[in-house]
Amino acid sequence: MDASGALMQTGALVAGYGNSTVISGVDFVARRGEITVIVGPNGSGKSTLLKSLFGLCSVHSGSVEYAGRDITRMEPHEIARAGVPGQRGERPHGAV
Repeated sequence: MDASGALMQTGALVAGYGNSTVISGVDFVARRGEITVIVGPNGSGKSTLLKSLFGLCSVHSGSVEYAGRDITRMEPHEIARAGVPGQRGERPHGAV
């Protein structure tokens, strides 16, 4: 995967809740200055993907990086301190 200019990226991400796997093998790159959209039908794992980026569900394997730093195994409060946006009150221009 070409990750040049990546702000946030995942590599072969497998995540879920407890022993249950919800997403498997997810690769994506969100680059600076671009809009990245995650779409899919109900139950396809969109929320699980986002929760895995913020440390709110179990990452079974793969990686999550923010600004070149591996945040895969960080606790949510550590991810917030690392500067990952998206916590309450930090949405730029009303973005959801």
